[in-house]
Amino acid sequence: MGRVTDSLAESEAYLRCSPTDPLAHIHLAWHYDYARQYTSALDQISKAFELKADYHWGYYFSGWTHQQQPGKLQAAVADYENALRASRSNKVQLAALGQAYAVAGQTEKARQTLAELISRSEKDEYLAPFEIALIHLGLDEKHEAFQWLDKAVEERSGWMPYLNVEPRLDGIRDDPRFKTLVKRVWDTSR
Repeated sequence: MGRVTDSLAESEAYLRCSPTDPLAHIHLAWHYDYARQYTSALDQISKAFELKADYHWGYYFSGWTHQQQPGKLQAAVADYENALRASRSNKVQLAALGQAYAVAGQTEKARQTLAELISRSEKDEYLAPFEIALIHLGLDEKHEAFQWLDKAVEERSGWMPYLNVEPRLDGIRDDPRFKTLVKRVWDTSR
């Protein structure tokens, strides 16, 4: 809904209730990312690492934050690689790494990651359409990305309410298909 200030206030309240929980710090960092306050996000991520070293969600959100900053794409790739290692191959973190590879121009690695995710889904592992869409966006394959985003809407993906603030979707906001997608999400959420 674009209520960034309210979102940050709620995340800060959560952190006050659980100051020793690294996830509470990560949650606030996530909301700072949506508010485009990347320095504050990285500060919160550092606090999470103080509480839990080698924290895979810390690496993941550090990668996410770095990815949005000019000149920090290689740091993002390194963060996502650390997240994947620390999580022992979490699919969310694998997909984020695939998307970062794509954005960084490492097309072959991005395609290998995409193939691995699809292969894992064929072995009865859930494949999140939103995350696959992000890899296709990174590869500048907008048609395929929108197909996967449509699937995410059909599944009522938990990522869909964030469409209006998700920085990784900035490159398609002007596309008429994106406006239609947002309308579908809000029409089905009522």
